Amino acid sequence: MVWVWIASLVTKYSLEGKLPDPSLVQEVILKTAIEGRTAIGRLLNQLNTQLPFPYAHTVAAIVKAFIILLAVQAGMICGYAIR
Repeated sequence: MVWVWIASLVTKYSLEGKLPDPSLVQEVILKTAIEGRTAIGRLLNQLNTQLPFPYAHTVAAIVKAFIILLAVQAGMICGYAIR
């Protein structure tokens, strides 16, 4: 939505002659606005795509293993400190 507002403002200022080189500035800004909208569309597409089930299970298993190893390490450090 913001990119549409920017593009409309640049077009308006270009038609009013408020830009130094209206055709070049408008072309560059509109091209940047199109690239921005495309990037946002790709990002939203990735955010709305579910991860594969095996990948989610693998990540969960790795996190659980890390937590167990961290607990063992903390227990060993506390055991050595008490000794």
